[in-house]
This record gives sequence, C-alpha cells and structure tokens, in this order.
Amino acid sequence: MREKNTKAYFRNQIMPVNDFVFIIGTYLTTMLITFVQLAVIIVIGVIFFGTNLDFNLVRLLPILISAILIFTSIGIFIGNIAATEETSILAAIIISLIFLLFSNMIIPIETMSAAIGTIARLTPFNISEMLLRRSLVFGSNMSLGDILMIGVFLIQLVGLIIAVWYSHRYSKQRDR
Repeated sequence: MREKNTKAYFRNQIMPVNDFVFIIGTYLTTMLITFVQLAVIIVIGVIFFGTNLDFNLVRLLPILISAILIFTSIGIFIGNIAATEETSILAAIIISLIFLLFSNMIIPIETMSAAIGTIARLTPFNISEMLLRRSLVFGSNMSLGDILMIGVFLIQLVGLIIAVWYSHRYSKQRDR
C-alpha cells in the first residue's frame, strides 16, 4: 500500500512491463523475507529454549511454501482492493481475527457446530498449523488425509492467486 503513494509506483505503471513480473516480484520478496524470519525464529527457539523439533526439509518445504504463498496472496488481494493504507490495515486485522476466532486457539473446533467446524477446519490458518505441527512436533510422514488437506490448500491458493491477478488489474484501472 505504501508503494502506491510513491513516485516509483507511477513509473512502474507507465513502463511496458507485464503485471506478472510485479506480482512474482512481490511473491519472491515476501518469500525471502519470511524464510529469513523463520530461520531467526528457529535459531532462537533452538538456542534459548532448547526446542527439539524434527526439521525434515523434504516434509517442511512444501508446507512452508504453500503457507507463505497463500497468506501472501491474501495480503496482496487486500492491498489491491483497498483504496487506502488504513483500509487495508483494517481489513487485514479483521481477516486475522476471523482466522484466529476459527482456529483451535480460542474455541476448540470440536465444540463448534458441524457446519462451522467444517468451515473452520478448512481455513488456511488451520490447515497450515495442523500440517506444520504434525511435521515438526510429531515428525509424521504425510498421510492420505494430509495430502487431501494440501489439495484443499492448493485449491484455495489457486483461487487466491486468480483473485490477486484480477484485483491487481482492477487496481491499475482504478488508479488511472
């Protein structure tokens, strides 16, 4: 959102560069920053707290990349449809609160009604948390249920990436 208010944004808009390049640049930058943050958190956890987690990169990398992509997609989508920085911050906080409310953190999913519990189980936050917990804490290999969850995760991701693409195009047309 801050980029939209700079002169660089205007220069980027008048350049004959495909939208795909800007979107991929945003994804790659976010991925790099997130992996550095994860590395710092893991190092702090191992050194100061003595955590004993199973860091099998073959199991972790697909889960982490999928989670980073889906939450980055949500952020890009919010940033593209919001008119101002304040609106985007408010929307991000509301969506974060909804994800938190429908997670196991506040109310156990098992105590929710059947329909809401099913929806809550399929949120990106719950899917990524469950897969990461199973992989890191329990060191379990992927089961058929986990593969189905990743399938649901990837369907959500594809839908969000399509929404990001169209919201980016809408944002460009609106800014003109």
